[in-house]
Amino acid sequence: MPNHHFSKHIIFFSLLTFGIINNVAAQEGFNSQSGNQFQLSLASELGSVDNFLYSAENKESTSFIKFSPKLFLQTEHERQLFNFSMDSSHYKYQSFSSDDHSNLSLNTNYQYKFTDNKAWFVNASMKENYELRGTGLSLGAANQLNKGDEKQAFIFTTGFLYGSTDSVGKLKVELGLFDDAYKTRREKTRILDKQSQILKVSFDYLLSGKSYLTADINYQHLASKFNSSQDKATYTGLVGLKWQSSVITQVEALLGYQTIKFKDTTFSDDSAFKWRANIHWSPLDSTKVIFGSERDFQEANRLSDSYRVVDSYKINVVTNFTDYFQSSINLSYLNEDVIFLDSNQNELYAVADIAFKYQRNEWLSVYLQYIYHDLDSNQAELSYQRNGISLGFSVSIL
Repeated sequence: MPNHHFSKHIIFFSLLTFGIINNVAAQEGFNSQSGNQFQLSLASELGSVDNFLYSAENKESTSFIKFSPKLFLQTEHERQLFNFSMDSSHYKYQSFSSDDHSNLSLNTNYQYKFTDNKAWFVNASMKENYELRGTGLSLGAANQLNKGDEKQAFIFTTGFLYGSTDSVGKLKVELGLFDDAYKTRREKTRILDKQSQILKVSFDYLLSGKSYLTADINYQHLASKFNSSQDKATYTGLVGLKWQSSVITQVEALLGYQTIKFKDTTFSDDSAFKWRANIHWSPLDSTKVIFGSERDFQEANRLSDSYRVVDSYKINVVTNFTDYFQSSINLSYLNEDVIFLDSNQNELYAVADIAFKYQRNEWLSVYLQYIYHDLDSNQAELSYQRNGISLGFSVSIL
């Protein structure tokens, strides 16, 4: 089994961004504004893509229409807070009608505060996603399917929060259950059905001023329903710092180690250095920059027995030129090592998402978006480039 070492440029990049934690709000717990709320919005897009099937050659283009209704409800009563959200998207394609599809995400959250610094929470969600042909399980084999695969996941978590924004110490303990499976091609995809149990413990301790010592310990046990070679447990330990030097800059940092242990001897156990990173920087009142990076073990996304070691880097830049005109740039880069029984495969994913939005008034906005996808694989038949552009509008009821 390979031992995952950094190349020189990865070492330099990791040291440069040393230890940045994943999520500022994670220790704060229930990430929601207080009070009763009702939000309803509908977005619609008309666009075109030049390589619909993510092919290395023989690219085929098509136009599409997308509708995206969203709903958010929240009610607060004394020490209780409950919210519900629905996020959906519906696609129709001019040249590939068999790939017309919908994605759906439903989320419910409940929190009960015993005191100002002690709370219990419960979260539940259901997600249904469609994998376009040429991605996921059909990477490099889009023409072998008549339509893409559909995946469904159920997630339930509960936990306890101790501490508040101004506390010297903050503690979060969370337990979770995950169940996900593909709904299509069951004779092949059933081997990827899995259930997971997780335990997460996060702790912050105030060192001085606005600097916190941070620790994060995660345990996950995964059981495959029809493929015992994928049964495994992962252990992650991270420690670092979190600080806010000013209102302009917030930096968080975690470095540590991760281990994966398989129940079956099909795969050897593996371990790797791990980091998570986030920097929030506002050089101007009108500009916000967010940088994030992470290394993680991830589940198989192939029909063959495998797992993945994924290094991710993301940057988001939002600029408000005026009260009505905004631009956003999202860049992401993934370096994936896919570990099979007898070989490794490297895949480099790059995505650029550039959008311009004009806020006509409080309830109507118009936007123009360009998205570029690129995959560079050591298997040439999997590589692709894809360009997409769309024009849309969004109507909101606040």
